Amino acid sequence: MKYRIVWAGQLLLAASVGLSACGGAKGGGESAPANAEKASPATKPETGGKATDAKPGGGGAVPVSLATAEQKPFDVVLLASAALVPASMVDIRAQMSGVVRQVHVKEGQTVKAGQLLFTLDAQADQANLARMKAQLAKDQALLADAQRQLERAQDLLARNFVSRGAVDTAMANRDGLQATVKADQAAIDAARVNVSYSQVRAASSGRLGAVPVFVGSTVKVNDTSLGTIVQSDPMDVQFAIPQDRLPALLERMKKEPPKVEVELPGVKRTATGQVSFVDNAVDAATGTVRVKARLKNTDGLLWPGLIVKARIQVQHIDDAVVVPAQAILQSPRGTAVFAVRDGKAEIQPVKVLAYQDDQAAVSGLTAGEKVVVDGRQNVRPGSVVNEVKPAAPASAGKGSQP
Repeated sequence: MKYRIVWAGQLLLAASVGLSACGGAKGGGESAPANAEKASPATKPETGGKATDAKPGGGGAVPVSLATAEQKPFDVVLLASAALVPASMVDIRAQMSGVVRQVHVKEGQTVKAGQLLFTLDAQADQANLARMKAQLAKDQALLADAQRQLERAQDLLARNFVSRGAVDTAMANRDGLQATVKADQAAIDAARVNVSYSQVRAASSGRLGAVPVFVGSTVKVNDTSLGTIVQSDPMDVQFAIPQDRLPALLERMKKEPPKVEVELPGVKRTATGQVSFVDNAVDAATGTVRVKARLKNTDGLLWPGLIVKARIQVQHIDDAVVVPAQAILQSPRGTAVFAVRDGKAEIQPVKVLAYQDDQAAVSGLTAGEKVVVDGRQNVRPGSVVNEVKPAAPASAGKGSQP
C-alpha cells in the first residue's frame, strides 16, 4: 500500500506539470523559454516509419526523443540595438570676441591636445598689455625713488635733523608704491591671459568636424561654435537592457566587466570590448537601464552615430550541466525533468540556473544522463521509453533579445 501511495504522488506531480516559456536568463530559472511546448497539445516525435500503439499507462514502450545532459561553459547573451558614441566630444568656442585672422586646420583633420586651431585679432589686447607694462615701469621708478627718500630720512633721523614723523611719511609712501607695483603686475598677467585667448587651441586630441568660420568671420565670446573635436579611439557603444536583466549584469560585474561584441553593418568585422558604465537609475518610462562599453578603434572603422548590433554577455557559468530547454517541466512544486535510467523515465527535480536560446543550465542533474525532450505528454514516472528520431528543431537565434 505504501508503494501505491508513492506512485500516486508521482503520477499527480507528472499530471500537474505544465510547460511555459521565456527568453533569456531570469536568474535561478524563474521561467522557461518560449519554444517549450505545453503539457497537453505536444507534438509527437517521429517514429522512423514504425507504427507504435503505446498509450500512457499502458504496457508498451513510450516513443520519445532523448537528449544527453552536457557539462560545459554556459553564457547568457543578450542582443541589443546599439549606437556608437565618442568617448569625448568637445565643442570649440572662443573665450574672447574678435575677428578670425587665421585658420590653421582643415575640416576632418586629426588634431592633438594643445594644437593651434584659430588665431583671432588681438591688437586691442596687445596694446592694452603694452600700456600696462609702461605703467609698471613708471611705478617701479617711483618706488625706487621712494625707497631712497626713506633711507635718507632714516639717516637724518639718526642725526636728529628730522622728526620721526618725516620717516613715517616716507615709509608710507614707499609701502604704497610697492602695492601699486604689485597691482600693475597683476594687471599685466590678466592682459596676457586676454591676449592668449586670441589663440584657440585644441582642448583634447581627436578628429575635427566641420569648421563653420572663415578668415574674417566675427566671433563672440562663448557664443559662436568654431567646431567640435571627437575622440574616436577608444569608442563607446551605448545600448539599453531590460531592468530584469540588471541583477545578473551587476553580479557579473563584481567578478569582471562583461564582454561585449559589436557587429558592424556592411563589413565583416566584429569589435570587442567590455562594459564600462551602467547608469545609476532605471528609466521608468521604458523600464530599461543605459549601459556603455568601451571598444578599441585603431583602424578607425567605428564611427560616431553608427547603429550596430551588440551582443552582451550578462552571465557566465564555468561548468554548467546543460539540457534542452524543452526538457524542463514546470509545476507549482518547482522544475524537473524526466530522466531516463535503465530504460525507464523518472522524475528528477532540478533547479534552472539560466536560459539561453533553446538551452538551459541546471543543477540537480549529472552530466551524461539522458532526459526526455519530445513525447513527454505520454510519459509517466516509471514508464518504459523507446528512443526515436527527434523532430526537426526550430531555428534559434544567436542570443536573447532584451
